[in-house]
Amino acid sequence: MRNHSFLVLLLLGTAVNAIVQDYYTTNAVCQQRHCINPVFPGLHKIEFLQTLRWQKHSLASINKFLGFCKKHIDYDVALPVIDYSRKWNYTAHTTEDIVQDQERDAAKLFFFHISAMGLDAWDYPNPEEDGKGANLPMTDCVRQVARMACFTYLPQANPSAQEGMETRYVKPCKSSCENYVKECKVECCDDSVQCVFTRSYSEAKTVTAATGSKVPAANGSTAATADFLSSMQISAGYEDENGPSEKCTGFAPSQSSLAVGAGVIASLATLHNLIR
Repeated sequence: MRNHSFLVLLLLGTAVNAIVQDYYTTNAVCQQRHCINPVFPGLHKIEFLQTLRWQKHSLASINKFLGFCKKHIDYDVALPVIDYSRKWNYTAHTTEDIVQDQERDAAKLFFFHISAMGLDAWDYPNPEEDGKGANLPMTDCVRQVARMACFTYLPQANPSAQEGMETRYVKPCKSSCENYVKECKVECCDDSVQCVFTRSYSEAKTVTAATGSKVPAANGSTAATADFLSSMQISAGYEDENGPSEKCTGFAPSQSSLAVGAGVIASLATLHNLIR
């Protein structure tokens, strides 16, 4: 089976080879860390979410319904406009139901992503709290995963729109993505650790159509290359803005960055007092 896969790759010619080489390195000393597919929590969901209709709800009106995402959401949110006539076994479709559905999807995304990173999700039942799991080594990383999951499924609504008006889906900010990369120390042997990018559909279609998603990994390993191909099908990254911003969902510095910044300011203040 493996020999057959390599034969398929050879038959594809230089076009596919160029695409594979564009996304993979042949550096034998490269060390990957938390390089999973998708690299970023929820990035693969955004394209679908952008196709939905969204409606603005004030934070005051939905805050009481929040649970998992409560400490991550400090803005008026957009909730999907769902046609419940096409949903099976739905007896209610209140705002509370929709908020809980979105939170459930965010929590599921959180659970699967940190599990893929090799962490036990049950060690972090409340990632933003100071209780169980707060002192574990990867706590700051896990919190960033939770935030990105919540920003993905509970996006910010257009600040200029009135409550109840239809609004577009607002993608997470690049700064939230960069915080995730920093806190989780994500490293890959290709160019996939890019928060902002655009990629043409033709690149992914060329490979998947020709191979049926069975191209072997460029490093010759038996890793699941379907993951590589699916990641190539993501056409764009996060919004090229730092939060907080009206153009993206999220807020700016990571907690560790804020702590470092506060320490620097305190040190400068002390130095200033000493030399006065």
